Amino acid sequence: MVTGVPDGITDNFVYEFKTTKNRFLLNYMKLVAFTQADLYAYFFRRPLKRVQIYLKETGEMLTWTEAADEENARTTLEKFREAVRENKAPKMPASWKCRKCEFKQECVSSCG
Repeated sequence: MVTGVPDGITDNFVYEFKTTKNRFLLNYMKLVAFTQADLYAYFFRRPLKRVQIYLKETGEMLTWTEAADEENARTTLEKFREAVRENKAPKMPASWKCRKCEFKQECVSSCG
């Protein structure tokens, strides 16, 4: 089962909002945010996605509104399905991501 809640939804688009510390991390966050938005658009049958990412270091709010990528959603779901079928453990994050993770105490990764 895949669960999630979009940050917003209208008749035409789903909305995903993220915050990141700096521009270096933006590229990582953008990929995650776009994939989440594509999944929400797929499940809620919306043609568009709007993603906003706030950059803490500069105070910038970056906004993208574009067609939802159904192929990205399907590919992501297929990866989930294959991981479940093969009983694969989830890929652990890079250790630097663990420092401020709210779940690091409960996490089974080596950096938690």
